[in-house]
Amino acid sequence: MPFLRVLAPTLLLLSIPLAAAAQVEPTPAGEPLLESGLRVQGLYFENFFQLPDDADREDVQALDVEAGLAWRPAPDAPLELFGTAGALFYSDDVGESPGFGVGMRRDARRSSFELVAELLADRPSLDVGDTFDQADVLRLAGEYAYRVTDDWQLSALGELQRQEFERATRRDNDFLIGGGAVRYRGWGYDLSPELGVEIGERDADDPNEDHDQTDLWLKLRSAPVPPLYLSLRLRSRTRDYSVADPAASNFGREDDRLQVALTADWTLTELLALTLYYAWEDADSTKPDRRFTTQLLALGTRWSF
Repeated sequence: MPFLRVLAPTLLLLSIPLAAAAQVEPTPAGEPLLESGLRVQGLYFENFFQLPDDADREDVQALDVEAGLAWRPAPDAPLELFGTAGALFYSDDVGESPGFGVGMRRDARRSSFELVAELLADRPSLDVGDTFDQADVLRLAGEYAYRVTDDWQLSALGELQRQEFERATRRDNDFLIGGGAVRYRGWGYDLSPELGVEIGERDADDPNEDHDQTDLWLKLRSAPVPPLYLSLRLRSRTRDYSVADPAASNFGREDDRLQVALTADWTLTELLALTLYYAWEDADSTKPDRRFTTQLLALGTRWSF
């Protein structure tokens, strides 16, 4: 299978001895803690260009490599500053897409938050214009969670994106979305369900691409045995195009997408974990050529040093 050829570097890296990481000496109590990590994944995109089921669809493979660095003022401090750098290497002449990010997170029993800023260069995109192009994406995202009781947690989240396209510059746009979620944690690690909603809008240089968006999701988290973490999410996404010109191609257009996503994380040692991500998406639309299905499978490893 082509996917196995893409995944081969991931499997090869699994054989790298962990001796170097194991030689890191413990940080004395009270001193700042610096940690690093490496993630390598092989990805397989079915129907990468999101063509209708009766069209000549194309699958694409990719290799995702990302390194990260995190700093805590002290080993038991809830606040952490971090940075990431990596790239996606696509097959079939799609190209390479480097990415960089910085952020901070705080994880305490009662409340937590995370703020992230990312720059993604030459990122493949079909969100605007319904045809393939590459865009430079600046992304700012944040989430705040608060446990109002031991059993119930409320979250507020938001995201701002600026996309600038390589060829079709009239697709340049700003996308803003925000919302909240409620999560039940009374069953401990066995099962933790979450319901959430986000509402947003896209404002593009081309008014034909402006739309409102609503995301609804149900997410189930579980850690049935200590080394294994599982997450299953069912998401419904609706896009209503706010085009005023009756002669425009997107006048009166509405898209509905249903996605099922599974995440699995298996911790082998304190330093090494295996990761899996699978997503299936079914897209319906008032435009017949925007009805399609697609799948994504990602298998990889994660090291901590």
